[in-house]
Amino acid sequence: MTEETVDNNAWFRELLRLWRPAGTPSEKDGEGRVSSLRLAVRDGYLSFYGAGQQIAKVKCTERSFHEEVHRKYLEADQTQGRDYLRPAPPAADAAGAVLANRVAAAAPWHGREKLFVDEVIAANPDIFDLEVALSLPRPGAARPIAVRLDLAALEPHQDGWRIVLWEAKMANDGRAKSLTEPTTMAQHRGYSEWLQDEANAAALIAGTKEACRLLVRLRELAIHAGQTNMPPLGKGIVAAGSDSGTPLTLDRSVRYVIDARGDTRATFIGNGHDAKLRGLAGHVQVIGQGDLLTLDTL
Repeated sequence: MTEETVDNNAWFRELLRLWRPAGTPSEKDGEGRVSSLRLAVRDGYLSFYGAGQQIAKVKCTERSFHEEVHRKYLEADQTQGRDYLRPAPPAADAAGAVLANRVAAAAPWHGREKLFVDEVIAANPDIFDLEVALSLPRPGAARPIAVRLDLAALEPHQDGWRIVLWEAKMANDGRAKSLTEPTTMAQHRGYSEWLQDEANAAALIAGTKEACRLLVRLRELAIHAGQTNMPPLGKGIVAAGSDSGTPLTLDRSVRYVIDARGDTRATFIGNGHDAKLRGLAGHVQVIGQGDLLTLDTL
């Protein structure tokens, strides 16, 4: 991707203009709905999210450069066929309005948990990925199941940086509450098995380096697209994306961050749900009313 790519594709230019990197709050429209985007780098494509909803999937390979959009975010005359469609590129002077309408159309699907995740992203500049996909094997099934972790972040570790994966839950989510074993633990064990595999760990570390390298480049392109006040990326992202040889390691234990700000009776902690989850899963960070949303570092 180059500056010419931005100049020749108005729809991509507008996506970059709406991108707000980690460490920066999302913008809100007049009705208080998220109106800006988060960006995640994938293998062969980019995903632009609005409060956890994928607004655009940008295919960027040697053979093709285009966007795909879920039918529910498109105009009625563009919704025939598969779930993900390739809309006709809008005129340059209409691209901004087309994207704004699409972002607004996604607002009804903004769930409380995804809005919480977006707030956490805003408070942590070294979050480099969201909706992180892992393929977990299923007993008796020929194909693995794709599951998604909420966040991937970098934290200082020894003389370098460490990748940390986070799962977010609301305090009233029954999957995280039980005095025996919360149902979320079944998925957590799948994460742990995946992360213990050396090949998976090596691939995740290599993929993180490439994602951070591309984020640094995409920030340059966002500035070219018109975001002259583009905030800096996190220090960990810049370090991991450089050729400086900074060590990058992986914490193989998935951590939990719980939104208990609406738990006015403090039952999540009072009834021991945090202690049970912590005893089974390891690190659990509970964010209560008035607490900072900065993720713990270990």
